[in-house]
Amino acid sequence: MRQPNEALHTSDALLPLAWEHPGPQLLVIMPALEGRKEFSERLSEAGYAVASTGSACEALDYAEQELMDGIVLDLDTPYEVGARQAMISGFRLLELLWRAARARPAALVVLTALDYAELDDVLRRRVDALLSRSGTMPQILARLHAALTRVAQRRQSGSLALAVPPPAAHAE
Repeated sequence: MRQPNEALHTSDALLPLAWEHPGPQLLVIMPALEGRKEFSERLSEAGYAVASTGSACEALDYAEQELMDGIVLDLDTPYEVGARQAMISGFRLLELLWRAARARPAALVVLTALDYAELDDVLRRRVDALLSRSGTMPQILARLHAALTRVAQRRQSGSLALAVPPPAAHAE
């Protein structure tokens, strides 16, 4: 199992974990390095502890091994799987993450250009929040915080209950 502050290796970068950060812990999964770094930095500035990867395999390993508050997935982009660089869709990765997150409850949040009505019923039941690519960062942060709060409330009956304070941007 990975220790706090240990780096999460990605296929195209090495981004450090920030679990010493007091905020809610998120895993950001986006294949494009620049977009992933920018989005992760914005979340970190808002008060979240962020680990990120562009690899489907690393994301699944991480979701199965680590206890975190939320997983943010870029749904619209395919992901590489394995050494042969096979590809899976963001939808398939979401399904696999949903199965992994059932054992270690975390909010599943998707970032997409799709309209909520375009998603099928099964997908809608498995996603805790849908973040629109066209949304502003304050809108994204508000939806993310609401999803994390709902999942934290579902956890409260057991030892997995984690407090989810509002991000710094909403504390004002």
